[in-house]
Amino acid sequence: RLHGCGIIISLATSNKHGNIQNLVEHHVHPVILQYIDYRSDIASALVERLVFAEKELAKESDDAVMETNVEKVVTDKKESARSIARRQKEMKKEIHHEESAKDTSRKSDQRDINNESINKNEGQDTDLQRNVESALNAWENAIQPLKLSLEITANACSENRNVLTSFGDDGMEDVHVISKSNVKWLQQHDGPLSKLLVVLESLVIAPFLDQSIQVQKDMCEVIGKCAACIGNILAVPECNVGTLSVIEIWRGLAKCLSVVENEIDASGDVSAAMMSIIRSCTTQVAEGINGEDLNILVSALAESKCAETRINVATMLGQLCLTPHDKSVDDLVCKQLLSSLNNETSNLVVAEVLCATMDIYGQDEAHLDVFQSNN
Repeated sequence: RLHGCGIIISLATSNKHGNIQNLVEHHVHPVILQYIDYRSDIASALVERLVFAEKELAKESDDAVMETNVEKVVTDKKESARSIARRQKEMKKEIHHEESAKDTSRKSDQRDINNESINKNEGQDTDLQRNVESALNAWENAIQPLKLSLEITANACSENRNVLTSFGDDGMEDVHVISKSNVKWLQQHDGPLSKLLVVLESLVIAPFLDQSIQVQKDMCEVIGKCAACIGNILAVPECNVGTLSVIEIWRGLAKCLSVVENEIDASGDVSAAMMSIIRSCTTQVAEGINGEDLNILVSALAESKCAETRINVATMLGQLCLTPHDKSVDDLVCKQLLSSLNNETSNLVVAEVLCATMDIYGQDEAHLDVFQSNN
């Protein structure tokens, strides 16, 4: 159903026929919104099942390793076969024939039990592996529709075309050209933006992000896709944010940077969405920005493993720090920009940091005292 929705939206972009637009508006959009949903109770149950299955399989693997180690220790003693035979012969002489017979019977029973145990353990390993695969499939079946619906939404809101302008280095400007049905969708009070923000908030506070490697990757991927959708939507001039605060939306994305720091693609998506919002809503963000917000950006520029994120953060600092803030914050920003110039390993990041430094401190009205005191 979702793949079909994506195909129809793609056709509607190039085909302005009323029938397709009506189909998108009345049938496709409701289906997509249906899947932009995250139920924390269901997700928690699925993750708990997966984590439990993984722990049981790991415990069984650890037991097998321990058994191998014990066998190795016994082997390393290197007791000769003659010595073992002599010791067993002396033991037999001290035991009555009847008791010896009973003991032999018990040993035979024990061998049968051991063989049963080995076969049982082999079967148990297989069962545990199947439990993990079943739990993982259940999780993937639940998260995959959300991923796909986010991809379709992001694509529906990113239909750009280049048009000639009288400014810019290359005389071209990216302009959003969205189909009428998609514009109407974005203007709805209960449209995709409100649902995306709810999903994003739930994902950021999810308590099990670090409990399973696969879950962590999937959750970070969804956060990145959510961010891309939000950034694309707010870049559409006709988008209606209603009573939502643009700066609060931007801050919500900023919180995600630390959550997705180990996932390069997701980190790049989040920072790109933050930068897109600043470009589209410069005044609202610049007027609402505070020292705490800038501290988050400075930390990302210093610590992010994603070069794209560091580039985007440098660009944002260059736009948000044109006017002075608290002296301590201005000092922190300046020190980090200079530190990045000296220590950054990516030439692309260095180039963007240079641009930000020139934008902030290269103008006549710039706060040069901060730069001079730190340079």
